[in-house]
Amino acid sequence: MKNIKEKLLIICLLFISFYALLYTFKPFTHQKTVRYLQDFSNSSFSYQTSMNGEPSNEAQYLFKKEIERQAYKFPDVYFLEQPAAKRKKIKQIALTFDDSPDDWYCPQVLRILDKYKVKATFFLIANRLKAYRYNAEAIKNAGHLIGNHSFAHQKMTEMTTEQALADLALAEQEFVKYLEIQPLLFRPPYGVMTDEQIIELGIRNYKIINWSIDTYDWDTSRNSPEEILARVEKYAHNGGIILLHSSGKDRENTLKALPLLITFLQKEGYELVTLDKLLLVKAF
Repeated sequence: MKNIKEKLLIICLLFISFYALLYTFKPFTHQKTVRYLQDFSNSSFSYQTSMNGEPSNEAQYLFKKEIERQAYKFPDVYFLEQPAAKRKKIKQIALTFDDSPDDWYCPQVLRILDKYKVKATFFLIANRLKAYRYNAEAIKNAGHLIGNHSFAHQKMTEMTTEQALADLALAEQEFVKYLEIQPLLFRPPYGVMTDEQIIELGIRNYKIINWSIDTYDWDTSRNSPEEILARVEKYAHNGGIILLHSSGKDRENTLKALPLLITFLQKEGYELVTLDKLLLVKAF
């Protein structure tokens, strides 16, 4: 009987030791963090299926998930598409162009938009404004919306927050000097920035705008006019923001695809609008 009691005592001690060790090595999880991650994983933003629908490698997939996380975390500052609460019965979508101005592709894009009576949003690189002031003014005078695409198109995740704010200040000076405007819509180069940078820009009344539909017109391995159009046809959705480029590199395929995708969107009943109208935010 004594032996049985001793064995039971040993078993009990072993169980107690096991659970003590389990508790000791249990990873720390904050209740709010767990709830946030659960909410995010169950969220139903349309850009989770439409944004970057064809990531070709792990880096692009991780980028997709990161900007989705930031849009969920900073819903009043950071946008990938029109918030569902702001959507109207009429379908709206926004064309956005990065990397202007220049003196070759940008004027051709403007002519196409004028032909189809479409207004778009252009995110301009500020250190190009002096050299291509005439073309930047042409964008403004045609009634298109202008956003800030940084001073020199450097990746913000490779900057400290102080360096990013200094870059922003330089860009602001150039916009005031050459266009007499102070854009409050900001698209970070390559679409990337840190949470701290987002917070600091939000304090300064900026809105961070990325996109929900990547046409991949920047990717020479898959940017034929037909491929660009096919992505718009597949992923177009009410409240969507379409990423295109109007400068920087060879944009001939973008020029060829642009009339095709505008025609498609108009036939599908979309109203093509600038970002301030899509998001109902202050642009300047």
